[in-house]
Amino acid sequence: MPAVADRRELLLALLVWLLAAAPGALAAGASAPAPSSAPGSGREIRVLLMYAEDRLAPAFVAQDEAFRNTLQAAWPGRVAFNTEYLEFLRRPGETEQFLMIELLERKYHSRRPDLVVTSTSVGLEFVLAHRERLFQGIPVVFMSVHRAPVARLALPPGVTGTWLSVDWAGTLDAALRLQPQTRQVLVVGGSSVRDGIWLASARNQLAPYRGRLAISYLTGTTLAQTLRTVSSLPPDAVVLTSTFHRDSAGQDFASREAIARIAQESRVPVYGVLESLVGAGVVGGHVLSPALDGEMGARLELRVRAGEPAGPPIDGSTLHVYDWLQLQRWGLDDRQLPPGSVLRFRRPSLWEEYRWHVVAVTLLLLAQSALIAGLLVHRRRRRQADQARLRAEEQVQRAREELAHALRVTTLGELVAAIAHEMSQPLTAIVTNAEATRRMLSPGPNADEATAALSDIKADAVRASQILQRLRALIRKGREESREIDLEGLIDETVAMLRADLALKRITILVEPAKDPLPLVSGDPIQLQQVLLNLIVNASEAIAAAGTGPREIVVETALERPNGVSVCVRDTGIGIDEAQIDRIFEPFVTSKHDGLGMGLSISRTIVEAHQGSIWATREQPRGTALHVRLPVSLAGA
Repeated sequence: MPAVADRRELLLALLVWLLAAAPGALAAGASAPAPSSAPGSGREIRVLLMYAEDRLAPAFVAQDEAFRNTLQAAWPGRVAFNTEYLEFLRRPGETEQFLMIELLERKYHSRRPDLVVTSTSVGLEFVLAHRERLFQGIPVVFMSVHRAPVARLALPPGVTGTWLSVDWAGTLDAALRLQPQTRQVLVVGGSSVRDGIWLASARNQLAPYRGRLAISYLTGTTLAQTLRTVSSLPPDAVVLTSTFHRDSAGQDFASREAIARIAQESRVPVYGVLESLVGAGVVGGHVLSPALDGEMGARLELRVRAGEPAGPPIDGSTLHVYDWLQLQRWGLDDRQLPPGSVLRFRRPSLWEEYRWHVVAVTLLLLAQSALIAGLLVHRRRRRQADQARLRAEEQVQRAREELAHALRVTTLGELVAAIAHEMSQPLTAIVTNAEATRRMLSPGPNADEATAALSDIKADAVRASQILQRLRALIRKGREESREIDLEGLIDETVAMLRADLALKRITILVEPAKDPLPLVSGDPIQLQQVLLNLIVNASEAIAAAGTGPREIVVETALERPNGVSVCVRDTGIGIDEAQIDRIFEPFVTSKHDGLGMGLSISRTIVEAHQGSIWATREQPRGTALHVRLPVSLAGA
């Protein structure tokens, strides 16, 4: 305390020196004209700010900043601010107050402000008490003043401002929206005169709730006792608070820091009526906004500067402000907040915080994916092109081989035609000699056998001659001899011819004739027999290549309505690949190492020459079926 007394004595000495050193200032400024400014003139205006509260209190800092910014933004000229802090009003001592008043009078007598701005009821009471002496004729704007403490004062003309609007009821309603199970309300406040003003407002506004809620007030205690009380509240309780400047032990506190400790120790959510408390541990509420009060005060000043009547004071602004972190702490649903609520300290979601990063990365990935897809498509097309090129080269090579083979076959055909021509004469001679020998044989014990042998020689020679004739006709592409044929008889004759050879190969051949008699077909029996021979021989070779398993050939005939007959040769051989089944009738296509690939091709040529069709199918589990369809003759139909 001695240090405080020394500072006060030093301050008094400084004030006495200033009063003595400036005796002419009062006289020089006695005739100074009252300040005036025409609306829109843009001249400099001087504003005197007189605050009776702690200059570093967050609420007053926000209020002062909002007032200055709003006024400077709207006024066309320069705004000069002077600030005086009236801390001495919070301390007893008439001498100090007297000297401060003398200092203010001398300091602003020659440089009179255009506007005086103050806040709180203490500051307004001081300005009104000394206005005639210090600021006569100067407009006064006050901000955030409790109505009750100054209700006894009559506001003179030129004085206006904003009343402190504290909404305890609105804050409690918001708490009930978030916590509808609430049954108890504890209102916490300090023990100073200023704290008592706030608590008196709470008692007045919360009186209507007593019928349905148990409302109690915690004041006149030490901070430690308050902390113990809030730490033991039941779950169905909430805490309301405003200020805590001093406790019952006389210890002064920074109100925001004291309430932050209360909110930290409380077992239940704490709600407040001041915006400055949001962020100090309270959930929030329908709070008084010092910043909005500062803006409203600046707009009132601009009205006065524009020559408009000051008008009566207006209520200050309140708004719903809440701390998202505290809502999360207590598990409260922010969807239950009143409409239009401001939610502060909300942690953005990953999408909200990194939206553009996500969009950029997504676009990059899409571009990369599109590039990769394009490269894959290009690679696939290139492979397809390479495969097509390879297939084309293979086809060209195959065509070359087939052309060379065709040239060889053409040469062979010419040779065969020549051989057929040359062999026809010896065969004719064989037939003639066999017939002559048969006639010359005299009857005897072996005459019948010899006659039969000669008949066989003659028949084979005749058949060989006929085959050569048909081969020559086929090579010449001339018109074949056509007559009506019993297809089933031709099949029986062909099977009888091959049965012995098939028996040696241990292959069983079955003939399954159609249920109904088949009509006659028209064609060359030798060529059609050649087709049957090719089909049955191919079937036997496929069975031999299979090795193990069933060894059976089935020859079926059927009537094809309305004017056709069909022959099907089925085997149990190795079968044909699906990819090759449509190509086996092409020239030079064979699955045998020593095959020419001409048998089925010639068979197709013969069948198509008879206006028929030939095709192959796969059998299950293995084997192949070759089908031939021929039209019936007009006489047989």
